[in-house]
Amino acid sequence: PISLRPQLTRDAQEQLEQLRQTQRREAESRALAQQAEIARRQALDSVRDLYTQPARSETPSPPTTPPTAGSAPRPAADPAGGTVTVDAATREYLSRLHSHIQAHWSLPNLPTWDEQLLATIIVTVRRDGSVRSTTFERRAENTYFNQLVQKAIQDATPLPPFPQSLRQNEMEIGLHFRPGEVF
Repeated sequence: PISLRPQLTRDAQEQLEQLRQTQRREAESRALAQQAEIARRQALDSVRDLYTQPARSETPSPPTTPPTAGSAPRPAADPAGGTVTVDAATREYLSRLHSHIQAHWSLPNLPTWDEQLLATIIVTVRRDGSVRSTTFERRAENTYFNQLVQKAIQDATPLPPFPQSLRQNEMEIGLHFRPGEVF
């Protein structure tokens, strides 16, 4: 019998096998990158929830030294299973930041805005209130809405500077925008 299928030389077979291995590695790399992105988003959502949820009343263990009013850190759930403390200075700063951005967030009076529109943007703020970067974590389906989100951040810049009690030089903050509200 005669085969109509072309026969591959040994070099061609080796090249084909190398190509297949490269494709497998690239597929594995893409899968790992997707898993890392999912984990990053879950971590950001968890941290964002810490700042957007109202403080829960928890029964604290008796302190050894009395805390000053309003300065006691509050425990919160950590995605890794431990606890993260969010101090009063951070909560106060985030509250001021949200108020500041909310003052710049407005939509033109169009007949209707879909109340389900949601855009999430990550803002990296420097100590002096300057914005180092902004990236969309989630864009709304409406391109015009996304442009208005970016404009609100630009109009609000510079953001409030960090209070003296915050020690970090930068803070990455996630903001959700809906028609009429920032949270």
